[in-house]
Amino acid sequence: MARVNRKAVICADSACYYMGLIDKEPEILSIATRRSDRHKMKMNFEVSRHYFSEQAFEDEKHVFDTKYGSYNVYGIDRSVCDCIRFREDIDKDIFELVIENYRKYDKKNEERLMAYAKAMRIGRQVERIGLDR
Repeated sequence: MARVNRKAVICADSACYYMGLIDKEPEILSIATRRSDRHKMKMNFEVSRHYFSEQAFEDEKHVFDTKYGSYNVYGIDRSVCDCIRFREDIDKDIFELVIENYRKYDKKNEERLMAYAKAMRIGRQVERIGLDR
């Protein structure tokens, strides 16, 4: 991915996998790009691409250095919100695993989670699911 678009960020369920929240790699790679970035991205695997505003795109990126290159990955609290927001694009079993594991996750930050949820306009969904406790 880094060779195709160096500015792209792994998000949602794929970020949850890279950050260690889930141990099953999603079949479709979820990536985020700026809303203004319309460059074609030819990959050898299926990709779900999401477009973000400038501010939303820059929030909470981590860099993973591997032998294949460096990858930008969103943090767990933000990625869980992405999963809720894009739940129609995510495998149902993966989505349920993300939610179940986040509930047990000992390093979660409910305040940050709710800040992302409110910014993404999914605060009520997060409250209904019960992740804000």
